[in-house]
Amino acid sequence: MTGVLVVCVARAGISLSSAVWIVVAAMAVQGIYHPHSRLLLYRYTAIEVATHAMVAGTIMTVPFVPFGWSGMVTASPQA
Repeated sequence: MTGVLVVCVARAGISLSSAVWIVVAAMAVQGIYHPHSRLLLYRYTAIEVATHAMVAGTIMTVPFVPFGWSGMVTASPQA
């Protein structure tokens, strides 16, 4: 965790912007997800665990679609 914070602060300067907190939150969630997913691998196959994780992630992201819809529709092919 300290390493991620050092890298984020080095890129953002002394101020802790919202992007830094997003990276720190993502790091914390990954730190919880990976050890717990190992427990699931004893019971289910890797493809089952990955599929359920992707479906759950998609469901949790659906409420945010209206906020980015206009940007997705008007995005250029390069984006």
